[in-house]
Amino acid sequence: MKGNIFAPILVSIYKMLQNIHKNLITNRFILPIAILIICTIRLLEASTADYISVGICLLLDISTLFLILQIDRSSTIIRKRTILPALFYLLLIFAIPDFNNDVSGSLSSFCIVLSLLLLFKTYHKPEYTINFFNLSFVLSCGSLLWPPLILFFPYFLICSFFFRSLTIKSFLASIIGFCTVYLFVGVWFLYKEDTLTTIHLIPDFPSHISFLLFNTNPNKYLFLALLIFLSFISACNIILNERNGKIKTRAFLGSLFFLIAMIFAFIFIFPNLENQWLQILIVPVSLVAGHFFSLNTSKKASCTFLATFCCCIYFFYLYR
Repeated sequence: MKGNIFAPILVSIYKMLQNIHKNLITNRFILPIAILIICTIRLLEASTADYISVGICLLLDISTLFLILQIDRSSTIIRKRTILPALFYLLLIFAIPDFNNDVSGSLSSFCIVLSLLLLFKTYHKPEYTINFFNLSFVLSCGSLLWPPLILFFPYFLICSFFFRSLTIKSFLASIIGFCTVYLFVGVWFLYKEDTLTTIHLIPDFPSHISFLLFNTNPNKYLFLALLIFLSFISACNIILNERNGKIKTRAFLGSLFFLIAMIFAFIFIFPNLENQWLQILIVPVSLVAGHFFSLNTSKKASCTFLATFCCCIYFFYLYR
């Protein structure tokens, strides 16, 4: 009898969760309202001395958000129009206060998502050599402010090889884009007789691998666990349900999971840069999580979706 009494209540709850899930997928007014609310909170929390850095981070994060939407729409990773990838990025990036004034992390995320947009446009189009030049140019410019961005060059070359767009011309265009920035900077510093600055642009690699993560705030383990969980369920869904999907979509999703695995490795190898790695990691996780929750509106998916949003709100208050 008890089961019969609670069954209609559970059915009503499931339907309500599914309706909320579907509204968040299709309602376009939610994203600008969420941007306005979260930006207002961030500016109100910032001290007077941090207004400039917080303002720069806001501009970079919002630009990254719209680039994520552009990636989704131009590459058709998700087979319908949705704001979920951008909404996930917005909630995850604003959940941790350490990201509020971290200009290097916001700039790195912007460079990575812009490079991904350029990379996806070269799929089976080796004649788009200008995209390879622009991609290398963007990463090189970003590495002037955060040198570890150089480590992502092999990733984009490997992905372009599997996208069948890597040729001798495109490879040379990438090298030229990389050398253009550093030759200009090197010549300028030599002209100014400032050789020490050039040395400081080289990434500071540790002498040994350290697995002691997040020395400043152990609660980031929970945030990393949330990102791992979102990546895991998205990967399982693709393995089980995307076998008959478009080859192009599977290639893009595979490249995103390769990027996620690469960043996880960097987090363990370079734990002193965990804030920047986490901000970059949020970009591919938002895209694959948006793909999963946009195409799956079952009861379990809706419950998991809203539980994820509750976790983001929990992190938002946990660190304050």
